[in-house]
Amino acid sequence: SMQVSPLKDRSNPQAADTRRSSLLSNKIHYKNVGMMSFCHLTSALTLRYITRSDLVFTIISHNILGLSVTMGLHRLWTHTSYETTKPIKYALMLLSTAAVMNSIEKWCSAHRMHHQFEDSNPELDPYSITEGFFNAHIGCMLKQRKQFFKDKQDEITASM
Repeated sequence: SMQVSPLKDRSNPQAADTRRSSLLSNKIHYKNVGMMSFCHLTSALTLRYITRSDLVFTIISHNILGLSVTMGLHRLWTHTSYETTKPIKYALMLLSTAAVMNSIEKWCSAHRMHHQFEDSNPELDPYSITEGFFNAHIGCMLKQRKQFFKDKQDEITASM
């Protein structure tokens, strides 16, 4: 007989705590909501004062910070797909910090959890698209993470 993983077995009441619904609570993550609200609100309030050079600076900054997330957090630290010098690592670390994407360890462990479960068990994917486009990209950052999620992140971080 084929054995069903307790993570996938919906009839197993003991597995209830490991399901997708238990990764994120319904409690608001006030620090993240506050930071996102502050950034967007101040941006909206200053629109009428923006000069052409401000706009150019914003576009360039957005692209550089996006590259720091892609090159640093994603490719260098999560997937370890390349090696680079210490000065480049420090620069990517500082830029990804400016991108307000959380610590390297937290970002990478959550992203590794995403890759580990996105196909095999979407209920454990912290950015599951099955919860909707908004939740996969923004909503998952606005809710507090439950203890199971934190424990799984710690487990993945320890193996990094």
